[in-house]
Amino acid sequence: MRKEVLDHIRCLTYHKREEFDTDINIINSPNGLYHIDSGEIEKHHSTHLSRKQNPIPHIPGAKPKLFGKFLSEIINPRDVRTLVELMAYSFYRANPHEIITYLHGFGSNGKSVLFNLLTALHGRDNVSHMSLTMILERPFALRELV
Repeated sequence: MRKEVLDHIRCLTYHKREEFDTDINIINSPNGLYHIDSGEIEKHHSTHLSRKQNPIPHIPGAKPKLFGKFLSEIINPRDVRTLVELMAYSFYRANPHEIITYLHGFGSNGKSVLFNLLTALHGRDNVSHMSLTMILERPFALRELV
């Protein structure tokens, strides 16, 4: 009987994948839906279907205290803005520019810390760490990117 009830609920609430996250200018955060174009945040509602929620709440006017210092220690200060823009671009779902970012350097210089920070900002369940080699060599590897 439980399986029948669950199947009935699934049938009544089913949505196609294309119906989720249709507005690319909305970022789903724990405290609401953030509109990139207007800078406003609205409460969650049942009509906005989303498969992804960033784990960090949107706090208007919040400023990072140590992030700039960290970036200036791991890269050339003239490249800080470029790196911050690349990080911000990872939140823009339209993705009109296909960009691959490659960090080069010896060990213990902040590369892993930076990627772990970016993973934490997006949420571990929303990030794939699949290598280009794996994508090319394994026939069904792209499935893991969904």
